[in-house]
Amino acid sequence: MDHTIHFGSDSKISIDIDPSQVVTYGRPSEGSANLIDSIEARMCEILADPIDYPPLNEWIVPGDRVAIAVDCNVPAAAQLVLAVLGYIDKCGRHPAHVSVVLPDGREALRDEIQQLLTDAPFPSAPENEAKLEFVLHDPNDEDQISFLMANREGEAVHFNRALTEADVVIPILMTRLDGSLGYRGVFTGIYPTFCDSAARNRFAAATTLETQQRAEQRGETNEVGFAMGLHFLVQVIPGPGGGVL
Repeated sequence: MDHTIHFGSDSKISIDIDPSQVVTYGRPSEGSANLIDSIEARMCEILADPIDYPPLNEWIVPGDRVAIAVDCNVPAAAQLVLAVLGYIDKCGRHPAHVSVVLPDGREALRDEIQQLLTDAPFPSAPENEAKLEFVLHDPNDEDQISFLMANREGEAVHFNRALTEADVVIPILMTRLDGSLGYRGVFTGIYPTFCDSAARNRFAAATTLETQQRAEQRGETNEVGFAMGLHFLVQVIPGPGGGVL
């Protein structure tokens, strides 16, 4: 029997498996957690009533610059972004500018979101419509990044300018287990995803570091999140088949 294994952001491999060797397909059993029926409806619920935070329509001010930052590993990313844009449009706060900031190399995701926007039943009337911009992060583009802070070693941390200059940042991140490969704290999907090449190189070398050094890098990731003023996160639990739990 042919079986497809998905890995990375968009890669897959097909292999032939002896059916007698298959124990399970890994599908959720009856009674287990179910995939979300409507990502848009669930997103509206959490943005209207976040955990330990005011509703979105209370902390966006008319005329604000809003940025939506998307983790490169989050499932159903296009539908999640569309749901956030729909809520912003309907909550009546009228930001002046909305940036959808995507990791480098995710042109296909940008195109998918734009296609969904073409088919969506919004935006509002033109006089209330925010300028919508898509930003593909480039860690080597000096015009696209700006200085954010210095880490504990005195090394400069440069970050995506669309995020540092935004009045409101809404990160959409994948929930990770503490022991998962590459985990550097709750802001893992933000940093080093949207930083410059120098910081990325530091983190790329972390696989050979001792536990204490990896813990220090986790501290730096947290410092970046705090420096960005990120007190609100949308965290997504991935489900089978690229769905959302």
